[in-house]
Amino acid sequence: MRRLNLLFCFVTALAGGPVRAQLAPPAAPPGRAGVYRSAAHYRRHQLAPAGDDLRYSAKRDAFVVSTRRGSSTVKSSVARDSTWGYLDDKAAFYRVAGPDDYRVEQPDTITVYSRNTTSAGSSQVSRSGAVVGGGVFTATHYYFSRGIAGRIFPLTEKNLVAVFAAGSPAFAAALANRPGKQQLSAYDAAAGAFYIVQLFRSTQGK
Repeated sequence: MRRLNLLFCFVTALAGGPVRAQLAPPAAPPGRAGVYRSAAHYRRHQLAPAGDDLRYSAKRDAFVVSTRRGSSTVKSSVARDSTWGYLDDKAAFYRVAGPDDYRVEQPDTITVYSRNTTSAGSSQVSRSGAVVGGGVFTATHYYFSRGIAGRIFPLTEKNLVAVFAAGSPAFAAALANRPGKQQLSAYDAAAGAFYIVQLFRSTQGK
């Protein structure tokens, strides 16, 4: 399965990266997993199929949902191109967009997502002739969409303005004038919301 690596890279940690948000109440009880065929299915909390575990099969290009029934296991598969999103057995919710899976961090008018990418660092040869450096690094990137079903964009000020400025000029202004250019992916654990979501809420009706 195309599992997302859940480790932050050291660079992100040193830069004071945002704390991972708690997901909104899952659309199925924890321990249940399954596939959403559409945004409408997600809104209705309708996993089709639902089971105890979910894996991605690269060979089939499909998500396989397993259900334990006594001593046996029943498996159902759903083609990736028929999958809008899925819930894993840890209640983590992902949207599927083309070849990529995006973890839904906070569903809202501005829905926030994260996605981890892995890259190999370049190695160097020391004066003694030993090869140093290199290794594998994982970085977390953030994205957003309008609502839960909108097109997914990288979380940048330019993209936020392009998507929301026409309908919410007050938000665009607050975004441009945010104190200290607050990190867009910052998460306020006390408020239980991402900074960008709170900022949008605070400008509505203005």
